[in-house]
Amino acid sequence: MQGINIYDAIYEISSSKKADIIITSAGGYPKDINLYQAQKALESVKDIVKDGGTIILTAECPEGFGEDRFAEWMQGTRDFDGLYEKIRKDFILGGHKAVAVSKLLTRVNVILYSKFGSSETYGMGFEKTDDVQGFIDEKLKQNKDLSIAVVPNGRFIKYCE
Repeated sequence: MQGINIYDAIYEISSSKKADIIITSAGGYPKDINLYQAQKALESVKDIVKDGGTIILTAECPEGFGEDRFAEWMQGTRDFDGLYEKIRKDFILGGHKAVAVSKLLTRVNVILYSKFGSSETYGMGFEKTDDVQGFIDEKLKQNKDLSIAVVPNGRFIKYCE
């Protein structure tokens, strides 16, 4: 009998409601070795967060961005129209992932828990937290009816309606 490799498995989730806050990770080392890899978790959970909601990505990223072109393009994520036009004219690997992040940022907030510093994190269009639980506690003080979903291994999720 052949075994199932859990590292290649895709897990489907479905929900009739979208969450106000999603807490996700890329699945730990080596999937969060850099932001180029960890960004895949954002793509996987983008459809289960409400417009105007928040995704908290926990990814250590000890190797930083992981790819120079991606790092360069990530500095433009606050200008989705500009990045989209740039990739439309000249598709560049690495740039395409930054465009995906930029598009996501047009409808949700992304909080990053990682080794990146505050200024680097802000430069990517994200907010930084060093305390995920504290962030959640503060949000719940403001609105005790928030819906929160935890997706521990966001890279391997497929959303189905």
